[in-house]
Amino acid sequence: MPDDGRTYYVFRQLEHPREKKHPKALYAIFQFFGARDIRKDPTAGLRRYHQVFAADTNSKEGVAATGVVRLSPSLEVQAFKSWKFPPETEKPEREGGAEFLRRRDPAPDRRRCLVVDSDLGALTRINHREEPIVEGFFLPDGWQLHYASDKAADFVLNKVITACDRDATAELRRKK
Repeated sequence: MPDDGRTYYVFRQLEHPREKKHPKALYAIFQFFGARDIRKDPTAGLRRYHQVFAADTNSKEGVAATGVVRLSPSLEVQAFKSWKFPPETEKPEREGGAEFLRRRDPAPDRRRCLVVDSDLGALTRINHREEPIVEGFFLPDGWQLHYASDKAADFVLNKVITACDRDATAELRRKK
């Protein structure tokens, strides 16, 4: 694929690992932004980034919590940070992701990736800086958003989203 900044999708059919008797077909989507090629190793595209993070936000009873993990160069999932906040919009996922990006040091010369599990239909516009993440805040230079789901477990990006979800849920349960 050309390195042109366009979005390319690869679909793969999987069986849900928890369904033994009557497996349900799942469809995993992998999204590539300007990837030079697709290889058998799905992690090859991740190596073009200096840093890879993932964020997931859960909400309950007027409180939201975001969990963030980092993916090490050796593809190990590392806990990074989690926090609670009162959501101000109907999209706490976007609020949590924007807050994480605001807290990161600006380094537009570094290529960084944030994996999310929401707003799949808007990711291309957000990545092209045509749509803000939240009102008045666009994706900073040097960052790309990628989509992954916690519904499949065979790819490292699915594992990082699952870890984020677990951290966000634990943060919601924590008292103050």
